[in-house]
Amino acid sequence: MDRHSNLPLADQQRALANEPGFRDLPPQTQQAMRNRLTQLNNMPPDQRRRLLEHTEAMERLTMPQRQQVRGAMQEYRALPIDRRRMVARAFRDLREMPQPQRQAILSSPGFRGQFFGPGAGDPVQSAGRRAVYSGTAPHLPSSVRQVGSIT
Repeated sequence: MDRHSNLPLADQQRALANEPGFRDLPPQTQQAMRNRLTQLNNMPPDQRRRLLEHTEAMERLTMPQRQQVRGAMQEYRALPIDRRRMVARAFRDLREMPQPQRQAILSSPGFRGQFFGPGAGDPVQSAGRRAVYSGTAPHLPSSVRQVGSIT
């Protein structure tokens, strides 16, 4: 994607169509990829960069790690909005901390009580634990960051 980012959209779409294996994909998949390319081109540069970084980070994960992240995100999306805000805020804050400080916070009774406490069946527990402790969620999707920034 980066290789063609300086080209006009029409040239990027031609380059996509010429990618090996593209024409072997089902027509719906081809159209979805064209639509995604158009969507990327319509994004502000910072948002596009974050999305591409997130995509590249996911590509570097092993299949079990990807499944773990997808499962955690699915559970996250099932949370009520107020819990999503809390989880997103915690992710954002933890991501910005140096590793020793992050580990200290994750181990603190206050944090554990807030996210891993009495609500053992609470999806925050499994979503938070899998994504935060495993380190397999290096970046939150922009939808999560946006929810987390709502006050």
